[in-house]
Amino acid sequence: MKIKLATCAAVALFSTASLAESPTWNLVEVGYGQADIDDISEISPSGFSVLGSGLIGENVFIRGSYSILTDDFEGIDLDLDQMSVGLGYRYGLNETTDIYAAASYEYIEFAVSGFGESESDDDNGYGLTIGVRSRLTEQFEVDGALGYVDIGDESETSFGVSGHYYFTDEVAVGLSFSSTADINIYGVSLRYAF
Repeated sequence: MKIKLATCAAVALFSTASLAESPTWNLVEVGYGQADIDDISEISPSGFSVLGSGLIGENVFIRGSYSILTDDFEGIDLDLDQMSVGLGYRYGLNETTDIYAAASYEYIEFAVSGFGESESDDDNGYGLTIGVRSRLTEQFEVDGALGYVDIGDESETSFGVSGHYYFTDEVAVGLSFSSTADINIYGVSLRYAF
């Protein structure tokens, strides 16, 4: 009887310790990122971003993001502002993993200034994203996504992956990487889930 009781207690303790939750969709996040542009080693824009998402009902979510990347090169300032607002749908594959798809409105503005001159250009378009989010453990969540953005006469496909470690149920730190044909962006972030 003691062996059965000890075995049941050990199984219950192990199961509780390793139980992962479902991915977090209600969140706000601030981050810092740096971009590496292929074949241009002199310019490496960096800056801050803010993003958020929230569930509307059980499966539909809204999300938005805004980022500012800047750099200067030989007296010339470069600024790149990006905004995205979208609506998506998540489907739970199991208790810890969701697949999702989203459509978004995209806006971009590029500005160059220096030597008393300045020029800027902006445009808008749409984006499409599919991805997978999973809570691998109670503290660690990963997200992988493929994206397509069409703005003006340009279109890009992208790949992104991120991981977040939850110190508490609400607070997490994260690392991210995203890539298009010519630009790689590395980021760190602080997340608050609610």
